[in-house]
Amino acid sequence: GGWQEVKVIPEGAMYRQVVEATANHRLGVLDAEADPAAAEAAIGAGQLEELIEQAKDELSLIPKMAEWKPWETPEGHTVDMVWEEEVPEPEAK
Repeated sequence: GGWQEVKVIPEGAMYRQVVEATANHRLGVLDAEADPAAAEAAIGAGQLEELIEQAKDELSLIPKMAEWKPWETPEGHTVDMVWEEEVPEPEAK
């Protein structure tokens, strides 16, 4: 499963993992669900026409991501760790 286009992204890159997981989930729902409304509800991300547009947008983003390589860290780059206190969960009303 998945898209062949995303294979230009390294397997360990979170971007590729998310794209493949999203595509595989949506394709699995569409394979299993003949009713368009039920498929839309199961996917929960809009109407089929919107899902097609999202897929086209993602396909146009893949080559740009391959060029930008956001998963690579520049040599000598450091990150300052900021530890924040845990925020308690709001109580249910």
